[in-house]
Amino acid sequence: MRIAILSFHNGVVSRGAETMMNELSKRWGKKHQVRMFQVESKYAEQKNYQIKTIKIRIDWQRLEQGSWWRKFMVDYWAKLCVEFTIKCLREIDKQGVDIIIPVSGGWQSLFCRIYCLIKKVKLVIPGLAGLGWCDGWNLLMQPDVFVVSTKRNADWARRYNKRVRLEIIPHGVDLKRFKLKGKKKKVNLKRPIVLCVAGPGKYKRVGVIIKALFKLKEASFLLVGGSDELERLGKKLLGNRFVRLKVKYDQLDKVYRTADVFSMISESSEEFGIVNLEALASGLPMVVTDDELRREILGKYGIYVKDPIEIKDLVDKLKIGVKRSKIRPEKWLEKFDWDIIADKYLKLFEDLL
Repeated sequence: MRIAILSFHNGVVSRGAETMMNELSKRWGKKHQVRMFQVESKYAEQKNYQIKTIKIRIDWQRLEQGSWWRKFMVDYWAKLCVEFTIKCLREIDKQGVDIIIPVSGGWQSLFCRIYCLIKKVKLVIPGLAGLGWCDGWNLLMQPDVFVVSTKRNADWARRYNKRVRLEIIPHGVDLKRFKLKGKKKKVNLKRPIVLCVAGPGKYKRVGVIIKALFKLKEASFLLVGGSDELERLGKKLLGNRFVRLKVKYDQLDKVYRTADVFSMISESSEEFGIVNLEALASGLPMVVTDDELRREILGKYGIYVKDPIEIKDLVDKLKIGVKRSKIRPEKWLEKFDWDIIADKYLKLFEDLL
């Protein structure tokens, strides 16, 4: 089977979508031909699958600034996405392909849809953008299969497009890496340590955690990722109780084992949040948003915050978290093993072909 993945940001950043594609490709590549198309190879593992770097000129500063025009797909990012996708499809056409998986959305999904119709290739689009216009656009492309990670996301997608074929396959976690025992990352913080692993987006609501810990004097805060703005806020309110780290993904398991509690109170529109599984597999008590998504991922192992914006509620739940012992729910985590997830995708591909 020949599988092509178009993921602009693979090798550039290590977010949930990029982690998912790398983990699946490593496993698919053991028995099938897998090519990953990306613009850089900064964080590339290149294990069992081929990485194809597509060279285009990128002004990263301009790209990161974003634009109000992004929703209309006519901004700088849209231009780059079109150029990247056309070059990818030219390369794919040289060797042929059975399955195309576009990850970057927007014009990429449309161009891949047209290519697949002409070449009679199967188009599989994973829903990775949350409950918003981007995955709404992907659903309008009428892929051969739209893969969602939770039942909640499936219910949303069915309301958006009842005609498209939907499959529910969750995201996963490497249970051999993320575990209770192992090396820890050294950090200069007093225990108990509350950990959050998040990008800079405001929907992650990391600033609310900082404000809650300002009131919870007995705990420190370790932030992985975030932004310069959040770092300034953390230092201002928490002083030496705050540390921000930038860590490569292959070192992240050591960070989880350093912490005592994990907290992620992002908005309910979030697509999944692989970090929740990684933290749970590392044995951390989980203080998270009380919504359908988090309850589906964490079940009885979450400490749920009904109104994360209400600081008092979050403080009370963090107090519970720091007193709770570490536990690794093996039975619950089994269904999220990347090996099992990868096999589910391959069975889906075989059914399509």
